[in-house]
Amino acid sequence: MGQRLAAFLDASSPVPDLDEAWCNAAYWYHKALAETLDTVAVAKLETAIEALFRAENMSGSKRRLHESFDVFFGLSRTDTITPNSSVTVEQFAEAITTARSRVLHGTWPTLQFDLPANKSSQAVSYSDVELLTRVLLLCFSIQLDAYIATGNPIDTTDAFFAWIKAERSAKPASVAAAPTAS
Repeated sequence: MGQRLAAFLDASSPVPDLDEAWCNAAYWYHKALAETLDTVAVAKLETAIEALFRAENMSGSKRRLHESFDVFFGLSRTDTITPNSSVTVEQFAEAITTARSRVLHGTWPTLQFDLPANKSSQAVSYSDVELLTRVLLLCFSIQLDAYIATGNPIDTTDAFFAWIKAERSAKPASVAAAPTAS
């Protein structure tokens, strides 16, 4: 991870936009970890995800969250986020973006412990959003290293996501379903 930051800072990265996105996301992730209020921390974690995928607004953030579940975990909008959960990817993404929006726009009290629920009455917890953000940062960086190693990466999120999906579909089903460390 230090090499990713160094490559961005010394302008030696072959994918400066993707490295910048990762560095900005890591910054917001660390800001969230230092936050004492869960409401504000979740807003910062969602900002980290938004920065990671270069989403520019709430609808873009939701779209990128849906894409990230597909790209990194092979899950569609209607899939549950874990086998034993009743929460779908779509509900989880909406809950995260709703929490951030309501906290930052002042329609939810910042100084309370509960996080706002989305239209489906689905709320998120700090620990769930923190875990997702951490895993996305790690998966993004690991996959980005492999993408760079191809020798001619296109420096956009869309091209990067397309490459990951193509790589996953080229692998056997048992390997494609799990994030890899290579």
